[in-house]
Amino acid sequence: MFYNLKKINSYNALYNLIVSGRGYGKTTAFLLYALDRFEKYGEQFCYLRRYDTELTASAPTLFNFINKEYGKEVVYKGRKYYINGKECGFAHALSKQILLKSVSLPDVKNICFDEFIIQKGNYHYLPNEVEAYFLETCSSIIRHRANAKVYLMGNMCDIFNPYFRYWNIVNPSYGTSRINKKVVFDYPMCEDVQNLYKTSDFAQAIEDTNYYDYAVKGSSFKKVSNAFIKKKSGKLSYKGTIISRDITIGVWQDNEANLFCSKPIENYPIQLVIDYELHNISTHYVVSLKQNALLNFMFERYKKGKLFFDNIEIKVNALKFLGMRC
Repeated sequence: MFYNLKKINSYNALYNLIVSGRGYGKTTAFLLYALDRFEKYGEQFCYLRRYDTELTASAPTLFNFINKEYGKEVVYKGRKYYINGKECGFAHALSKQILLKSVSLPDVKNICFDEFIIQKGNYHYLPNEVEAYFLETCSSIIRHRANAKVYLMGNMCDIFNPYFRYWNIVNPSYGTSRINKKVVFDYPMCEDVQNLYKTSDFAQAIEDTNYYDYAVKGSSFKKVSNAFIKKKSGKLSYKGTIISRDITIGVWQDNEANLFCSKPIENYPIQLVIDYELHNISTHYVVSLKQNALLNFMFERYKKGKLFFDNIEIKVNALKFLGMRC
């Protein structure tokens, strides 16, 4: 009835991104798989969360359901998991990836990064998280080991996240798809789970709401339209560079006062920073939209249908820091 890793494992990918509605059993599926691999082959696992505070809340009770329903006896002690007195895995925070440098973990072959997509308003992604924290952590753990698997488990609460941007996942649809030879994306539709939830008091109380689409139907990913997707052309002048946690955008203007968001000019003297931690002696930190002439001009141009974007990724991010929806 609940999620199973068998299909996505058949793709033989290293990185496996799995998103769905709540309660599909994604994490449970990984834990059962990890225990099976340990019992059969001695492979250990790593359970990842973004921040240490998340681990404090989730790691100690992670196996409670499996211990009760499947008769296992997994014990958690000192950020490590034991079964039958043997260490089978450990829990770690992505924000502390530096602690794994030069640490040998030869038996760890399976990693689960749980809740990799952040729900809006809860915490923040780490600066350059995908490369500086996630991939660095995976590299420190699995090195160049063959047959390792990394699972990124998340609820589909935000399509505009750094992992989708990094692997160019835009407007995802149900099913399993190969991003490249070693990266696979799965967006399952589990009708049995949906039907089970539909009959619950909770589901009936929130029926016909956005939260119902998200938690029960698993279909709340917002599609992004192709409106205003247009390549820059003609005689252009460069207005400046805008830098955020997620992307760096160059802003161009033609002789008809149309603005184009495209690739930036490197080391241009006018560089605006949206996120304070990226601010340095070469940038201008933008506190609010109204206080900056360029951003305010972009906002006015967009209202008049004269702000264009090279592609969907740039559109999503540009409108995001302008405070508008797509």
